[in-house]
Amino acid sequence: MRVLVTTVPGTGHVDPLLPIVHRLHEQGDEITWATGPDQCKQLGSEPFEKLQVCPPLPQWMQQLASRTRGRPFDLPATRLPYWAAPRLFGEVGLPFMLDGLLAHARERKPDVVLFDSRCYVGPLVARAVGALPVQQAVTTLLPPDLELLVNDAVTPAWREQGLDSPTNGGVFDGLTFSAFPASLDACGFPDVVVHRLAPAHAALPSPPWLPEWRSTLGGRPLVYATLGTVFGTPKVLAAFAEGLGAEEFAVLLTTGFTGDPAALGTLPPHVRAEKFVPQNAVLAHCAAVVSHGGSGTTLAAVAHGLPQVLVPQGADQFINAERFQAAGLGRAVFPAAVSPESVRAACREVLASASYRERARTVSDEMRSGLTPDEAIALVRKAASERRN
Repeated sequence: MRVLVTTVPGTGHVDPLLPIVHRLHEQGDEITWATGPDQCKQLGSEPFEKLQVCPPLPQWMQQLASRTRGRPFDLPATRLPYWAAPRLFGEVGLPFMLDGLLAHARERKPDVVLFDSRCYVGPLVARAVGALPVQQAVTTLLPPDLELLVNDAVTPAWREQGLDSPTNGGVFDGLTFSAFPASLDACGFPDVVVHRLAPAHAALPSPPWLPEWRSTLGGRPLVYATLGTVFGTPKVLAAFAEGLGAEEFAVLLTTGFTGDPAALGTLPPHVRAEKFVPQNAVLAHCAAVVSHGGSGTTLAAVAHGLPQVLVPQGADQFINAERFQAAGLGRAVFPAAVSPESVRAACREVLASASYRERARTVSDEMRSGLTPDEAIALVRKAASERRN
């Protein structure tokens, strides 16, 4: 098959698709991955074609801010996705990506367009060239009323291309896969089948400094603390360092690519700050995770059976924080309550109570009952063949 992969230019939109794309390539399929410049560099060593079709994500944010005279940080958390998803991913992102992606698709004529769930250009291009659209959700599924707002935002671009108006932005026109288990992400669309994926990212070797550093700390439980690669808010990172550093934890704190570990000042020996550490290289050694609640981090932590403290900063993180706390997988600390003391108390609680770890192990087992990449690809091949015939 010829497979066109397209993703929003962010690490959290690229990484979830890698296991399936790796297997497609290994099975001999022709792959082109279309995204932004930073992610093309991130994918630089991958053995398939990379295609830059849009500016980097910060430029998306700048475009959005210029249109709205600011960013919506003061909106209630429950309303933020309703504001951001139609505008950022529909009105800004889709036009940024459309021309380059459509030109490539018309030339190459892919059999399949695989797209992440916020990459609304994917189903449009699939419809335009007659390819099978395949969505891989990188967040929880949006509620129907929110997907309807996105549909309104993207409909003009569909009509401009001579296409009928889509339903739900076209994201459910083909197959839908999600790494979220059903217990955390009930589908609100009665006619949509969501194929749940098992965890598929391979464990990576530990950082070479990790065993020696831990050996000097006398068996302290390791807490991984991160705000991901985008939301490196200095004030929150400082609260992590101060709050967790006051406990008998070994703390690995990552600041993100734009953060500066040195800005945290002098840290005690049991707190180590790095810009970035692949989470699949450290989670197997951890006792708990303190994070922004990004989907990739939270799902990986659950897959390892780890209790969590979720400190949401934006995007889908507030939804994750509420759902994971309600499911007994951890504690949420929302922005107004963030302090060294609140983060420390929440982490102390999830480590002290066995219920959080037990619940994480239960959900981990549910996740592992999902489809492997090969099983998911078999469904794609069958659907693509039926479409051709």
